[in-house]
Amino acid sequence: MLEVKESLLMASSEPMRSTARELQRLAVRIAIADFGTSHVPLQAVFGLLPSYLMLSADYTRSLHQDNVDSLVDFLLCYCRYKRCTLVLQGVETATELQYWQRKGVETFQGAACT
Repeated sequence: MLEVKESLLMASSEPMRSTARELQRLAVRIAIADFGTSHVPLQAVFGLLPSYLMLSADYTRSLHQDNVDSLVDFLLCYCRYKRCTLVLQGVETATELQYWQRKGVETFQGAACT
């Protein structure tokens, strides 16, 4: 698996997509880390056809916020459609873990997940 920070996608997207496709042909999975932290167009992110979208901890800790809940719902739908996995980064408490599990998230990264 190759983990790419979302902010690195600000560079020219076609060479990045071409490299990603070649890596995927070699069975390398692409993970977009810190998703939602930069102003990269969604097309640049989704154009890589990532295996994992790793949502920034800034969102993960935003419990009971309609905008964040809607974003997670959208990403869960996108991931189901594209067969990739949504990972919530920075899950530090049992409360955060349980909240997002009830929302349908299944994959987490952080201290509460050990």
